[in-house]
Amino acid sequence: MSAGEYGVAMTEQSPEQPMEAPDTEHLDEGPSLDPDGQVRTGNVTVDAVLASLEGLEDRPISEHVEVFEHAHEQLRRALDGAGDEATPAER
Repeated sequence: MSAGEYGVAMTEQSPEQPMEAPDTEHLDEGPSLDPDGQVRTGNVTVDAVLASLEGLEDRPISEHVEVFEHAHEQLRRALDGAGDEATPAER
């Protein structure tokens, strides 16, 4: 089977050419853990949603759907409003 059979050009990287590392300069640091070991994103709304999920494993499974639907709605609202307010770095 040749590469031409599927219309895909195959290239080979010679062993002398190391693969380039991805550009990570512009990536956010992402979530972090607070001293209590809880995930914190730096976004008050998202952090509140994450906090609402804590202890979910101790609740009856019949309540999980309602909790997830509420979390999903809160996250959608946060995304809908994203960009409306300046981030702390932009202030």
